Formats: sequence, structure tokens, C-alpha cells
Amino acid sequence: MVFFVGLTYFSNFLNLFGLNYFDRFFLKNNEEKVNVKVVSGKQVIEMTVDSSGYSPNVFLVKKDMPVRWVIYGKNVLGCQGYFVVPLLGISQALKEGENIFEFDPKDFSEIPFSCGMGMFRGRIVIKS
Repeated sequence: MVFFVGLTYFSNFLNLFGLNYFDRFFLKNNEEKVNVKVVSGKQVIEMTVDSSGYSPNVFLVKKDMPVRWVIYGKNVLGCQGYFVVPLLGISQALKEGENIFEFDPKDFSEIPFSCGMGMFRGRIVIKS
């Protein structure tokens, strides 16, 4: 039991720095689904944050087009309300309603994200 708890904390710690490669095996893979819209030359991905975490938590975007990430905060009072994306330099509290981040995915193959404690997590997969 102590080993399992230690492994869980270590995994959460790695998430905070975008280094947790174990999630590839445990996060539900939505790559078959189209969950990206193209609006005015930008890929738009939408995610909801509530008490159960991030939904959806896996996105598939194209490398050659900017991304507009819209996060709808419904219940941002727990740790899921503090949003961490190390590769994009994002580390901030989400507000109720719309939170918008924009970035160019050309320099990445995958962008992990998590809550402030590393418990809730997801990723953006970038394809050519």
C-alpha cells in the first residue's frame, strides 16, 4: 500500500513538470475522434473543467495551424481549477466561464497538461 501511494505521488509530481510518460498507457485515447473545429484559420479545441476533472482530456491537432484552446470553467474551486501546462508556460488559476489560450503547435509532438497537484491530467497530441 505504501509503495502504491508513493508511486502515485511520484507520478503526480512528474505531471507538474510535463514529464509523466505513463499517461500514454492510462489516458483514454481519443485520436480516432474529431474533436477540433477550424475557425478563421485556427484550430479550436474546447474543454470543460468541473469537479470530475477535464473533459475531454485528449486532443489531436495538426502541426501546421495555430490553436485556440477554450476552457469552460464550471467548478474551479478544487485543484482542477489551477491549470498547469509546462511546455506552454501556463501556470494559473482558471476562472468560472471562458478561459482562452492560444499557441502554435509547430515545435511540439505532444503537450501534457494537469491540475496544480498533478492529479487531473490530459494531453494534446500534435500530428503532421
